[in-house]
Amino acid sequence: MIFKIIHLYKNIGLVEFIRFILNQLFIKFGFPLNEIHIKEKLSKYLIEKFGYQIKYGQFSGLLLNKDYWWGKYDITNKLLGSYESHVTEHLIKLSKKYKYFINLGAADGYFAIGLLKKRYIDKAICFEISPKGRDNILKNSQINGVSEYIEIYGEANKHSINEIILKNKESIILCDIEGGEFKLFNDTLLSSLRFCSIIIETHEFLENYSHDDLKKLIERSERYFDVKYINKNAIDINAYEELDDFPDDWRLLAFSENRPKKMNWLIMVPKNYETK
Repeated sequence: MIFKIIHLYKNIGLVEFIRFILNQLFIKFGFPLNEIHIKEKLSKYLIEKFGYQIKYGQFSGLLLNKDYWWGKYDITNKLLGSYESHVTEHLIKLSKKYKYFINLGAADGYFAIGLLKKRYIDKAICFEISPKGRDNILKNSQINGVSEYIEIYGEANKHSINEIILKNKESIILCDIEGGEFKLFNDTLLSSLRFCSIIIETHEFLENYSHDDLKKLIERSERYFDVKYINKNAIDINAYEELDDFPDDWRLLAFSENRPKKMNWLIMVPKNYETK
C-alpha cells in the first residue's frame, strides 16, 4: 500500500496528491474532485509519456496535431488507442473490399488519416463544416505524410456526395454530422450509395430529433442494405501499465469519450455483400 501511494505521489505531484487525499475524504460527503480537472491531469500525463503519438490500438503510431480542435478531452483515449475502437474495427474490415473512404463530419480527420497512414485505404475524402476543422485535417495529414491522398471539403450535402460517388461508386462512408443524418440520407441518396458500405452515428438526444426519425432511417436503408447496430466492447482498464498507479476513478475517466448518453452506431452494407 505504501509503495502504491509513493508511486501515485510521483506520478501526480504534491498538489494533486493532496487533492486526491482530500477527494477521498470528500467523496464520503458527496463532494468529489471535478472530473474535468482529472481529465486535464490525465491528458497532461499521457502527453508527457507518449508525446502526441498514439501508443496502442489499430492506429498506433498515428501523430496527433497539438492544436487539436475537436474533442479536447478525447486525447487520453486516442493516445491509448481506445477511441471509438469498435468503429475503427469495422472500417478496417470493410477496407478488405473498399479502398476509397468518405468521411462526413470528419472533425480533425482522425479516421481518414489513421486509415491512410496504416494503408488500409488508398484515398480519403473529408467533409467538415468547420474551417478550423478543415485546417486541422490538413495539418494532421501533413505531419503523418498522407496529405497527397486526401481531399478536404466543406459541408456535405446530397449534391457534393453524389459528385464524389460518381468517381467511385464503391466506397466506405462514415457519417457523424450531429443529427443531420436523418435528413441527409433520404431514399434518393441511399439509392445512389447502394454499392457503398455506410457507418452512421445517430444522435437521438438532440432537440430537433423526432421519435420516429431513427425508425424511418432504418426502414429507408433496408431497401438497399442489411442494417444492424454495432456496439463497443468493454475496455480492460488494467491492461495499460502507464495507468497502474492511478486510482480506479482516474483510470476509468481516461477512457471516457464525453458522451451525453450511450450513443448508437448503425452499419449498413449492401445486400449480398461479401468481403474479399
